[in-house]
Amino acid sequence: MYWTRLRPIVPLSIRGVIWYQGEDDGRNSDYGKDLAELIASWRKQWNQPELPFYFAQIAQTGYGGGMLGVWEGQVEVMNTVPHTGLAVSNDIYDGTTNGGFKERPDKDTGWLLAGGGNPHPSGKTRVAARLADIALVKTYGQPDRVIFGPMYDSHEIKGNRVLVKFRHAGSGLTTRDGKSPDWFEISDGNKDGRKLKYLKAEAKIAGPDTVEVWSAGVKEPKYVRFGWNTLARFNLVNKEGLPAVSFRAEPKLRLALSPILLFEAPCTGSWSGRFKRLSATGRARSRGGRI
Repeated sequence: MYWTRLRPIVPLSIRGVIWYQGEDDGRNSDYGKDLAELIASWRKQWNQPELPFYFAQIAQTGYGGGMLGVWEGQVEVMNTVPHTGLAVSNDIYDGTTNGGFKERPDKDTGWLLAGGGNPHPSGKTRVAARLADIALVKTYGQPDRVIFGPMYDSHEIKGNRVLVKFRHAGSGLTTRDGKSPDWFEISDGNKDGRKLKYLKAEAKIAGPDTVEVWSAGVKEPKYVRFGWNTLARFNLVNKEGLPAVSFRAEPKLRLALSPILLFEAPCTGSWSGRFKRLSATGRARSRGGRI
């Protein structure tokens, strides 16, 4: 994509970039790092160190192993790379006529799921409007307004309860259905195999930007997560109606992955030379089958 569609228009004057992430990066364990490097490389190409770069939260889908790592990487980039922004999308399937995308209860938790294996949602105009709002406020100087959904800021443990604080809570946290917040889980640090064991938790809004979380089965909580299912359709929003973003607040262990073949077709020259040229320009790397 870089050589055929992007490089020919450099250095055409642009005000910024709108990025809609493709679903194949669900398999990319280094997604956040790769996205940050891509942004840096494009800014270098245009000689604009502060070139705005706004991106859509990829929709819920089980394609490519799911999008949990992509969501986490997107929030990380927004938090650490200046002049970026994330347009939330957890409600992208609302009103869909596709039966396979519609809300239905999760058999294990009873909480709602939406989306499926098809990575192409039908409600992209809703997210497009949010991207436009971000650009209009942050780049074109329109009056400030709430343009982001609630995102994890910090948490505090008090006895058997966890107080979770959100950024971008707008004029206050609420739920879209008037019920208690769902899709919160907590852990006391015990593991099920190699993974932390989480239990379904109760939650209530305890302040304009705070949710209180607890579970009868966890007396000494250490970690908390929210919406940690690639199809989760949760109800937490700010009063401006923008959905929250999934998160996990736990130690991050880097898992050993099987080697992955990097490829570009058609390919000329050596693998290493080709790969270095692609990496130097910030082109997204294609990942093929496992070796």
